Amino acid sequence: PAVPGAEVASFTLLRSAEPGDFSAATCQSGAVSGATLDDAVPASLFFYLLQVDNPCGTSAGTTSAGEPREAACSGS
Repeated sequence: PAVPGAEVASFTLLRSAEPGDFSAATCQSGAVSGATLDDAVPASLFFYLLQVDNPCGTSAGTTSAGEPREAACSGS
């Protein structure tokens, strides 16, 4: 934090199969593993969103239209 003693923001990493829908995303915990070095095509594509949690509330930012983005974790 910029001010000593202030609360530090925490973050939640959300994963969704849809780039524009994080309303029922899966919460990711722990380290996210890197890509493998094989030539296999992944079975599905995932999209990630970082949500901030601080004393002012929780925010997942806005959509490209400027509307607040809805994001919620459905599990891990």
